[in-house]
Amino acid sequence: MNVRKRPMRYAHSDGHTDVCYSDDGKHILTCGIDGDVRIWAGLEDDDPSSQCVGEQALTVVHKNNHYYVGTDNNSVQAYTFPESDRDGIVSRFTAAVTHIAVSSDGKKIVAGSSDMEIHVSTIGTSKTTVLTGHKAPILGVALDPKDKYVASSSCDGTVRVWTIDDTRTVVSWNCVPVCNAFVTAKCLGRPSWQPNTGRYLAVPHGREIRIYERETWNRILSLCHDAVKQDFSISTFSPCGNYLAGCTTGGDICVWNVNLQTCVMNIRHDRGYSICGLAWNPSGNGEIAYCDVMGQLGTVEDCIPAASGDSNTSKTVTVHEMIHQNRDDDDDDDNENAISLNKIKAELCFFDLTDADDADDDDESKMSAVAAVVPSCDLQPPFQPSSTPVHLQHRFMVWNSIGIVRCYSAEDGNSIDVEFHDTSLHHSLHINNFLKHTMATLTDEVLALASEIQDETPSKLVCVLLNSWDGNKEWSVDLPEGEEALAIAAGKGWVAVATDTRHLRLFTVAGTQREVISLPGPVVCVVGHRKRLLVIFHSGMGIPGDQSLGFVMFSVASYGLLAVTTFQPLSMTPKSTLKWAGFSDEGTPFTLDSAGTIRMFSRKGYWLPVCDTRTHCKGKSDHYFVLGINENYQNVRCVLCKGSYYPPTIPRPAVTEIPLQLPMCEAATEKSVLEEKFWRSQLAYSAVDDMCKIGLGSYSDKDALDKGMKETVIKLFA
Repeated sequence: MNVRKRPMRYAHSDGHTDVCYSDDGKHILTCGIDGDVRIWAGLEDDDPSSQCVGEQALTVVHKNNHYYVGTDNNSVQAYTFPESDRDGIVSRFTAAVTHIAVSSDGKKIVAGSSDMEIHVSTIGTSKTTVLTGHKAPILGVALDPKDKYVASSSCDGTVRVWTIDDTRTVVSWNCVPVCNAFVTAKCLGRPSWQPNTGRYLAVPHGREIRIYERETWNRILSLCHDAVKQDFSISTFSPCGNYLAGCTTGGDICVWNVNLQTCVMNIRHDRGYSICGLAWNPSGNGEIAYCDVMGQLGTVEDCIPAASGDSNTSKTVTVHEMIHQNRDDDDDDDNENAISLNKIKAELCFFDLTDADDADDDDESKMSAVAAVVPSCDLQPPFQPSSTPVHLQHRFMVWNSIGIVRCYSAEDGNSIDVEFHDTSLHHSLHINNFLKHTMATLTDEVLALASEIQDETPSKLVCVLLNSWDGNKEWSVDLPEGEEALAIAAGKGWVAVATDTRHLRLFTVAGTQREVISLPGPVVCVVGHRKRLLVIFHSGMGIPGDQSLGFVMFSVASYGLLAVTTFQPLSMTPKSTLKWAGFSDEGTPFTLDSAGTIRMFSRKGYWLPVCDTRTHCKGKSDHYFVLGINENYQNVRCVLCKGSYYPPTIPRPAVTEIPLQLPMCEAATEKSVLEEKFWRSQLAYSAVDDMCKIGLGSYSDKDALDKGMKETVIKLFA
């Protein structure tokens, strides 16, 4: 296939730029941060017509004899085409309109805004349906061809599917990097419905695009390409629905044949700029127009095989149609020389994503049986406990009982600041982050930093020693080629790195390499405390919506690594993800999931729920960011985050303490209060007792807990 990528040309000022085609495919419409809408009679048009619509124009879409523009005037404005005369306002918001989608007949318009609302408006009437529920600005919207659903992506990190009639969310996926504004969003996460039937929904998810089945919302297909190194930002089906195009934040544009699950085209932006606008030519000639964040416009011609015939007059012969045409020949199956298309399709596992409206019930059942696959769960990506997301310009790399490590990212530089709670331990540090470290861990001995693979630069581990005895303040090591650090942890005399090859690499704080362990699944996080190392990983594919996580705890001794526990499942609340893991001040493993439940690993070998943080939150969108846990005082050190999972770096958030509390039945009764206090004290007593045995605990604390338990028992049976 001979793909022609035309040279890009200037269209608008630097910034977000959007693009679409006129219905006949003869004109290209663009809008940009300069507030203009331009109508091009092809890419070579040196004199496009231009219309100023505001200070900024963020989105444009064409349908019939109108085009609709979303501007910073907080409205969706209609203009006639090609005259560009104003023809009324479709919908008004309280913030800038970020994206617009229009139905195939042009009667319904869906618009999303930075005010977190989505409006579904009917042209010619005053009827507008408002969809609310996103917690951050809207990045993209897509209207179901049957006008039943709306799909949307948002800065809150989710892609949601809504029902228009009752305005409720039917399904939600966490697949978009979280950010605080549309203009700072690097990835748009824009979904796309299959044309005509809306039978399938394509959703960008990291370095792949996932296709979900309508109504069941089961993932049936994932499309990716080995050359893609950045996240997909936009997905869009071709007019016939046989092909899917996707663009990335690194300038890649891929086109797949969704029936054959093969990539038929892959090109890359000459300078690697992020693609922020992508549109198919509706005439079906296989042309794609795209815009980058520098305001440039380009096209790609012949990006699908010519034999496919993407036009409406020359429809692709799909597997479904071949079966439909061949159904009168079913009796030939008895003939050993006959060709059975049903058998071939079943053996090759074709996915028919084409229009099946004309098929009868029998054919529909056949297609559903072939397309059905085991539903899969989105695996939780690896993370560093007590850190905030990597994409934030100002973020916490780690916040624990030793200190705070902050990272500041800007166009003119990248730096890391380290602040110690106890200044007698070490003075504050300022480090130029020229290696672009994304992970950090801090102990009273070492500050460990790790970076991802960047172009030709390998993933690197850097350790800054806080109390070196030989004068060496820092050492670093490159990971093997192609191996990338995903999580790091440190303890008493050691540093551990978990990588994408499922290796767990152990080093001494002086830089000597020790064991290399193979993990049974992709790592989620690693945490350390003194001589203990806790590793949490994916142990398998969970049931839909659930994570299947496992854990193992090691003892890091001078003579080697010893598994304290077997590789066993990690307890989680249904439909939740892991948000934090760590050790208490006394050395007991704890976890926190997205449902707000804190669990501790009992010394008897099982997990116990010891706190429900949701009971301490006043708002439904509030969450606690855990910093540490003290079993002796039986409290959790944390930061209350209003409307978010993560705290801002400026101003510095206040630390609060919430008590541990076991989830007893009839918790408000006096009997249950005493029972809860007794068993909670029993857990604390065991931890302090173990600390005393190794010389790190206080016997006075142990005696106080023992006295408190006896008093509680006396009251309980009085």
